[in-house]
Amino acid sequence: MPEVIFDRIEAALNALDAGTDTRIQSVDERLRALGVTVDTFTTEPADVWNDIRLHLGYARVGGRYCLVVRRVRGEESTVEPLRGADRATRIAVVDKLPHLLEAIEAELRRRSSRLAPADPARAAVVSKTPAPAPAPAAVATPAPTRAVAPPAPSAAEPARSKEVTLPSASEVDAPLKSAPGGNGGVHPAAAASQESVDHMFRLFSRKGK
Repeated sequence: MPEVIFDRIEAALNALDAGTDTRIQSVDERLRALGVTVDTFTTEPADVWNDIRLHLGYARVGGRYCLVVRRVRGEESTVEPLRGADRATRIAVVDKLPHLLEAIEAELRRRSSRLAPADPARAAVVSKTPAPAPAPAAVATPAPTRAVAPPAPSAAEPARSKEVTLPSASEVDAPLKSAPGGNGGVHPAAAASQESVDHMFRLFSRKGK
């Protein structure tokens, strides 16, 4: 087997290693320069080795934030800086960097949405103190109606008596006694009755004056 093939493999491996480290370093320094301080990991594992799942993330390790890799095995997990991991680990997870950046963006948006009001216009309306409702107008109570007394009779007009004086029985019966015996074919009782009514009318007319 010519040695030249091994030389080419070694060169390709070194180029992959250098490219991997360059990408990891570039992303790591850019996130730190932006001041990103949120712990975020990819939901899906970047790689699986037997029963070990590798998750790419960005978290605080050793007092500062950086790209990290978390190894999960059952209920146990360990976290270490990605730039300090072995070559195989770095190469296995480097292609998941775009997924991690999307997860960091989503986490930042989620946190900012919890701090800002959903509707600024509505928040401004709620913050205003409602004006007190005007007091109901007083209803004026009508003054009691005073009874108006009838006008007193003047001196020129004497007060009329409420009682009516009836004529005496002799005056009422007078026409009946003086009715003539013959009346031209009219029944005496009917003529006497008519004269009696006329006589009573005249008497009441005089009494009322």
